[in-house]
Amino acid sequence: MHITAYTANDRNRRHHANARSRPALLFKRSDDRLEPYDEARHGTFDEFGEPRDSSSLAAKPEPGTERAADVPTGEAVMEFLLENYLEDFLNSNWPLIDWGRPLEIYDNGAGHQFSTPVGRLDFLCRDRSTGALVAVELKRGRPTDRVIGQLARYMGWLRQHLAAPGQSVEGIIVAHDIDPKLQYAATAVPGTTVMAYEVAFRLIDNTLAPPANPSSPPPWPPPTTSE
Repeated sequence: MHITAYTANDRNRRHHANARSRPALLFKRSDDRLEPYDEARHGTFDEFGEPRDSSSLAAKPEPGTERAADVPTGEAVMEFLLENYLEDFLNSNWPLIDWGRPLEIYDNGAGHQFSTPVGRLDFLCRDRSTGALVAVELKRGRPTDRVIGQLARYMGWLRQHLAAPGQSVEGIIVAHDIDPKLQYAATAVPGTTVMAYEVAFRLIDNTLAPPANPSSPPPWPPPTTSE
């Protein structure tokens, strides 16, 4: 809890009102390891762990500590931005999301950011129709092998420590772009489903319509209205 509260880019800082008003001490890399927070190198974050500007997205750890493929650049940065807010969107609009099955967040909402000894799960859910426990993990631009490994780890822990005898444990990975590597890897973890989300963005013309007869000047003086 204290590590979360003092990690500059941990979005769960929002739950620790006392600590988030103090200077951050740690920075979480894309491989989930922590290092001392350096504002000049990592960028700036607000009290909720959100980047204040785009430079924070491109912050890199010391050379050799992270693979270049793990650093979001170009279109990957845009995907990162979308998925950075995807979790909050899902949590706020859960009843409106079509999961293809009646999923509810475990224990009246306590399943959001569900903490286990092997990591923090994005969403722990229960299928109301089958009673299955369902682990939902957001890809967030992470390498396929890592997100599959994390989901498998959570599902294994749930089977061992939380599921009742005979209760099924399943998993869902939510991603913006689905590649064949992710699809093939998911087949190796029984009970895992891969779901893609789409974002619809439209521009609507709100220009004021011209007068019906532009050649006619408006009446002057303006007509008066009677009480």
